[in-house]
Amino acid sequence: MFLELVANTDSIPDSDALDTARKLLEESSKSHPDEGTRQKKINDLLAKFLAHDIVSMRLSDSSSNDGMIRVHCQKIHVNVGPLFLEYKSEPDSVNAGPCMQAAFGYARYYLVEAEDLLEYCCCPSFTLTIAGTSLQVSGVVIVDEMLVQDLMHPLCLKDAALPPQHFLRVARVLDALKVCTQQLHSFYEGLEKPLPQLARHLLPSFTSYTNAEGQDVRMEYLGRVRPKEESSRRALFMAETEGGKKEKVVVKFVHQYGERGHRLLTKEGLAPALHYFASLGGGTYVVVMEFVTGDTVFQANSKSLSLDVLADIE
Repeated sequence: MFLELVANTDSIPDSDALDTARKLLEESSKSHPDEGTRQKKINDLLAKFLAHDIVSMRLSDSSSNDGMIRVHCQKIHVNVGPLFLEYKSEPDSVNAGPCMQAAFGYARYYLVEAEDLLEYCCCPSFTLTIAGTSLQVSGVVIVDEMLVQDLMHPLCLKDAALPPQHFLRVARVLDALKVCTQQLHSFYEGLEKPLPQLARHLLPSFTSYTNAEGQDVRMEYLGRVRPKEESSRRALFMAETEGGKKEKVVVKFVHQYGERGHRLLTKEGLAPALHYFASLGGGTYVVVMEFVTGDTVFQANSKSLSLDVLADIE
């Protein structure tokens, strides 16, 4: 949703978003007596626009960050954070960047203050960081570990002669953040505990696809496909189709994919059958393919691979 809203150049932000974008550029570029003053002014500006109070995060382990939006989950009686903020007067090229510092603050919050929530959902949140005059927005969740995805390239906030398109993009980012923060607010307010022994909140919401015959095929996820040697950041899952003839399939989510190449390799018997490929919007695609038993390259002993395969890997 966030990516689609930002990419929609046909949409013109309203006067509130445009005015907030102008003031954000001014405050980010202005000299302040100290970082705390700058931080407060930007937090006040964003709080007014987002229609949520931004409070400082102080945890029992003495850690803190520069601000968060706090929402109360009424049905499970816990406070959550749809948005975490981090500011730096200048970009830090030595320590972890502001984006990761904001994500670490997010992780500490849920592990220290709201650990029980991990039994209910994957704790989706946004992080907003401003380092000097650079704005960055990321999405973050906790599955079996924290996963962070940058949702945009750093955006310049210098109060200088910028082209109109750049100024409009800043306003669209703010507008998209407002819409998505409100959606997360509603999500958390209505959150209920999942049924016992089900962890569907840690699995994709994509649960059906249309096959080559035009039939709707529903799936039940069996878990993630993740040999221990591979990074858990790979969005790769195993599922089983429902109905009369059950079939195991692999579902993966990617930002780019060679559908034509896959189908060509399938025709030559060199790749699993491709059941489905489609855009989910926001630059994300879903791929559903036949599940093939056997070892992955990560699992295979190098001696069991042919010289041709080893040469291709090199």
